[in-house]
Amino acid sequence: MVENIKSEYFIKKLLALINEKTKLKLIKYNKKLQNEIDINIINYRLISRKYIIYETKNKGKEYDSIDHYLLYDGEYLNGERSGKGKEYSIYGASIFESYLIFEGEYLKGKKNGKGKEYYNYSYGGPKLKFEGEYINNKIWNGKLYDYKNENYTEIKDGKGFIKEYYDGGNLRFEGEYLNGERRKGKEYDSSLSYLIYDGEYLNGKRSKGKEYNKFNTLIYDGEYLNGKKLEKNSNKLNDEERTETGEIIRKQYNYYTGELIFEGTFINGEKWNGKGKEYYYDNTGNRIDTKGILIFEGEYLYGFRKKGREYLHGRLEYEGDYLFHKKYNGKGYDWEGNVIYELKNGNGKVREYDYKGHLNFEGEYLNGIRNGKGKEYGHSKRIYQNIIFEGEYLNGKRNGKGKEYDNDGNLIFEGEYVNGKQMKGILKEYYDNGNLKYEKEYLNGESNGKTKEYDIYGNLIFIGEFKVNKRWNGIKKKYVNIHKLKYEREYIIVEKKGMFKEYENGKLIFEGEHLNGKKWNGKGYDSEGNVIYELKEGKGSVKEYYENGNLKYEGEYLNGERNGKGKEYDINSNFLKYEGEYLNGERNGKGKEYDINGNLIYEGEFLNGERKKKFCLFGNLFGNNDFDEAKNLNQEQPLFGFFKK
Repeated sequence: MVENIKSEYFIKKLLALINEKTKLKLIKYNKKLQNEIDINIINYRLISRKYIIYETKNKGKEYDSIDHYLLYDGEYLNGERSGKGKEYSIYGASIFESYLIFEGEYLKGKKNGKGKEYYNYSYGGPKLKFEGEYINNKIWNGKLYDYKNENYTEIKDGKGFIKEYYDGGNLRFEGEYLNGERRKGKEYDSSLSYLIYDGEYLNGKRSKGKEYNKFNTLIYDGEYLNGKKLEKNSNKLNDEERTETGEIIRKQYNYYTGELIFEGTFINGEKWNGKGKEYYYDNTGNRIDTKGILIFEGEYLYGFRKKGREYLHGRLEYEGDYLFHKKYNGKGYDWEGNVIYELKNGNGKVREYDYKGHLNFEGEYLNGIRNGKGKEYGHSKRIYQNIIFEGEYLNGKRNGKGKEYDNDGNLIFEGEYVNGKQMKGILKEYYDNGNLKYEKEYLNGESNGKTKEYDIYGNLIFIGEFKVNKRWNGIKKKYVNIHKLKYEREYIIVEKKGMFKEYENGKLIFEGEHLNGKKWNGKGYDSEGNVIYELKEGKGSVKEYYENGNLKYEGEYLNGERNGKGKEYDINSNFLKYEGEYLNGERNGKGKEYDINGNLIYEGEFLNGERKKKFCLFGNLFGNNDFDEAKNLNQEQPLFGFFKK
């Protein structure tokens, strides 16, 4: 982990953090350290779940150290969030980006001051959730909005009658707030909206109240400690009676649904000791089993199955002994009642089925679990039963050599597994049309090594190497009109430079080097193959083209982007729409805009791509008239169409 770190000082820092795991929150990474220490984020990202990259002394961005999603962007003081900032979340977001959940003021790492909170983006956001004032992460003064932002409840000085909503829009809580926390109220289920709790709270957590299941059946009535039920009241979940020998005959129900899941004996207050029965409820599709399906009957010891029978939709699947809930000595049966395997001391060849009777696994057992060679099966709507894995197992998990398949039978991984995870081999993924999406080398559970990526039409779009799940070195290609090559770019990620070729309608229009994604050294060509411009260290006069082949820009380049004088053209009609000055790739300085008929519609200054001064629509009729400070700028002028931006 520290083998590539050359600074003895920083090694001591890391070791100190490792020895104080409870205090470990962030690892600070900035330009000063980068110059002082030859270290890459990859070398220490496993130490902390977060890391900060400072842009200035007291401003930076906080990232998730595993997936590198943005978590916070704002101000810091002494390593803690202090000042203005924005907070982001990755939960429920797309796989490409995190989403904004809060923006406002912080003090000593907590929300303090004015701020806005938002609902989860994956439900159609951003939608305002709360706007107002916070004290130590608690809402204090402001308005809480419903998901549609049509209604709100108010909180003042941490008090009020409040309604909270789930990200999907259903009511979550309604009741009294005190000191910015729940004091007394009701909670509701996230999907079916039935009442699940009615009672009191202490420090925002349940303290005394009643819980209900979806049938409105009372399943608990009593006290809580730190939001958890006290054990002395837990028997209310069960119906029970005691025999003369001291055995407890009890029926145990599902905590949320109220369905019977076990009936049998309890000895010495322990769970499931003696004879008993287990039940399963199929609540999928159109079928709802109200009485339950018997899945096991037999003997238990300290909560583990000891001896008995397993059933699958009423037919016997296994009969014999168990060791710590694992099948150990017994026989397995098929749908016709025929013996299909036999276990002795947990060893033998077996078959496993799911609750619908689908074959899940067939292979070797050792000590009552999967050990040796075996096959796993999947079940999709298109294919009733297909192999999803074949290979080696150890202690119930995939370990050793194996092959993995998708539901269409395509090989998606071949290589080595460790503790159930893909560790080393070749990983593949396919589009819905069956075309290969990528083929990658896998090492240490991540994309490391040679890689090929394809678009949905089968065109090769990247060939090269990955390092820790990211493109590292190689050639990237882009196509237009399905199979026409637009450009190919060579990547040397460490230096962010490489060779670059750009095409238009199959013809080479630029060849040279790029730096940080910008054209840097090379030559531009016309459709006949003649050199029309040359770039040296990002400087020269160039031409850019749209994907349809029309001229997009012609003008000066500096530092690999538009800098100086230039012209822009329309993508379809190819008329001149702007001529003027550029800075850092954007319109900056003096410039003119034209409409499709060539009429001047704006003349003035630009700043960061936007108009700065305001002029007459038909200023060319009056010469160089500047109406920026004109008193009649906001008056209606139908003849000449004066406007103010």
